[in-house]
Amino acid sequence: MLNPTHFTFRATRSSGPGGQHVNTSSTAISAGWNPVDDSSLSADQVERIRHVLASRCDSEGRVWVRSQNHRSQLQNKHAAIARLEKLVASALYEEVVRVPTAPSLASRVERRVDKEHIRKQKTQRRWRLGGDE
Repeated sequence: MLNPTHFTFRATRSSGPGGQHVNTSSTAISAGWNPVDDSSLSADQVERIRHVLASRCDSEGRVWVRSQNHRSQLQNKHAAIARLEKLVASALYEEVVRVPTAPSLASRVERRVDKEHIRKQKTQRRWRLGGDE
């Protein structure tokens, strides 16, 4: 979905447990992407992304995501790209507003017939079952 040529990557040291490997290698990846540079997006989409993801944007309008779940830079890079694509897709998603409509004539008739049937059964239960009393 997103063009990988518009990404900026930074490698930093991961935090948390992991022993000597964590202390000596920069495996965490921060991936940045500027929606303005991507020509596949319209101006409205760029504004929507900037508005929805404002907390993840820097002063230049670049959206940043950090990944440090894996031990290798490459895996973290793929994870960051996937996360960024998921974020952008969720930012561009607009929920369709339901337009309320009136019930159809058929559904109103069906509901009325059902109520009549229930009322008929209720009155039939009041009748005597035996004729001798």
